[in-house]
Amino acid sequence: MTKLINLDSFASHIKSALGQTAGYSYYIKDLSRPQEPARRGKGGYAVRPHDSSVLLENPNSPNAEKLFNEGQLMTWTTPMEIMSMSKTITAAAAVQLITRPRGKTEPRAADLADGLDSPIAPFLPGDWELSDNIKLVTFRHLLTHKTYFHEFNSEDGFLPHPKFNPPTGRATAYYSHMKKSIERGIDSPPSDSSERYYQNMNYGLFRILIPYILRRNSLEAHRKTMSLKGQPFFELVLGATYFDYVKRQILAPAGLNNVGLASPHSDSVSAT
Repeated sequence: MTKLINLDSFASHIKSALGQTAGYSYYIKDLSRPQEPARRGKGGYAVRPHDSSVLLENPNSPNAEKLFNEGQLMTWTTPMEIMSMSKTITAAAAVQLITRPRGKTEPRAADLADGLDSPIAPFLPGDWELSDNIKLVTFRHLLTHKTYFHEFNSEDGFLPHPKFNPPTGRATAYYSHMKKSIERGIDSPPSDSSERYYQNMNYGLFRILIPYILRRNSLEAHRKTMSLKGQPFFELVLGATYFDYVKRQILAPAGLNNVGLASPHSDSVSAT
């Protein structure tokens, strides 16, 4: 029996869950029933991340009062940086791509024969040096945060095991940083236990893996050619390939057409 979602109830639960944030908006459309009107809602203020904490942590302070009086109200069209909600979108794109049926003669079919339990190693750049434990890491390990990478950033170098090291908030998902972490290796095989430790790198790697699943051979040719121009050129090719796939396969079918990439210093507000 097909179960239908009550859109009014769904919208009510979203509004209730988001009611304590500084600002929010949502839009719900059941694409299987296009005649059904969309549900949408908004509330609060479109503020920058540092302002958001002021409103939530000390709403009676002078700074909070100033923001309430002068702040920009959230609208349906306020641009937002979705921050780590991009992980949910990336997961949907990755699972769809990895688990779709493939013919035996299709390129890379054998490397994905085990679906999400297939190793990621065949889809990493050819000049990355992989240890034995890294070769055991699967797509499922990444998606469920069970890899235990020693993440790297330019300020701190290699970070300890995430179990003993709270996240620094510093960038660890740049191409060059992830390459260093992969080549550093992990101290033990990835875990299939219930323990998981949140690491941005687990999802940052899909910015490389999704393009390599789609067209590894041409990307390897690009990598070898672009190494003469510098690594950023190759990163742009990877990023464009990743985003094009996500737009076509996930965002556009969901009716989300006004989506783009923002620089880390854009004026968009963060999703709260």
